[in-house]
Amino acid sequence: MKKIFLIMLGIMLSISINSFSATKKRAAGKTQQTPQSVAVNFINSYFKAILEQRDEKYILNNSLVTQKYKNKYRNEMLKAKNCSEDYIDLCPGYPIIGEGGDFYTGKFKAVNYNSSTGYVTVKPTQFDSESDTYRIKVIKSNGKWMVDDVKH
Repeated sequence: MKKIFLIMLGIMLSISINSFSATKKRAAGKTQQTPQSVAVNFINSYFKAILEQRDEKYILNNSLVTQKYKNKYRNEMLKAKNCSEDYIDLCPGYPIIGEGGDFYTGKFKAVNYNSSTGYVTVKPTQFDSESDTYRIKVIKSNGKWMVDDVKH
């Protein structure tokens, strides 16, 4: 009786281990990054950060943004902040959003990915607007997709 019980226990244990590893493999496959998913997540999170007035921190502390783009963003922010009110027409716009005014803060979707240039084109999900279209350069660095540039 003990032997049968131990055999049954062993079979049940091996079945549960196999089902656990199969579930883990399926879940791991779903979290795989693509250039498109990185670009869409980046731009959606960026506009959420703007609404919460923490966009600069979002870029500079984001591990999915290259140091090259962080430096470019920081320099563009400094130029925009230090621009004289007397010459406002000559001032550069803020990074990503441009010269201000109304901008779309809803969700975006990827509409194109050019693997030779690395740019993902994203547009609003709600309407088709060229003024709210962004081109986000995504590169693979150390096995991880990262944002390297954003063009409006």
